[in-house]
Formats: sequence, C-alpha cells, structure tokens
Amino acid sequence: WTIRRSAGKTICSLTLAKTPAGDDLALKVKPGCDQFVARFAPTAWQMDRGELLLKNAKGQTWRFAEGEASAWQRIPETADPVLLVRP
Repeated sequence: WTIRRSAGKTICSLTLAKTPAGDDLALKVKPGCDQFVARFAPTAWQMDRGELLLKNAKGQTWRFAEGEASAWQRIPETADPVLLVRP
C-alpha cells in the first residue's frame, strides 16, 4: 500500500499484514516515509464499520473511507487530501 497526497505524490509505502497484533492486525512501515507519516508512526490496522483504520502506539487513529479505483481517502477530508492506495 502507499500513502499519497492529492497531487498523486507517494509519501510512504507500507504493508498491511493479516498477522494479529493484539486486537488489531500488523502494519509495517517501509523506510523513507515523509515526516507527516513518520510523526504519526502507524503500527497496526483494522477494519471498523467499512472504514480502514491505521493506529499508532499511542492509540491515535487515522480513518479512511473507500473511494474509487482502490483508493481510500482519509476522513475527515482536508484541503490537501491524503489517500491510502492499494497496489
């Protein structure tokens, strides 16, 4: 998976695994991520009522709603949207 800004620039690559990580599933961030993602530091993911959630060790979440063409948009929407795109 990749995290992209609205202009289509990839700012991070990650792997959403099916391996359990506590109550969630494991997530691996690949080296070279933008500071925006590195500061959040996601460690796990899960599905919740049709939304995909990325979680960090502090219990904070980023929520994504499914959009078009294998892209999930972070909600709430901002002026510079963040997309989670499945390869």
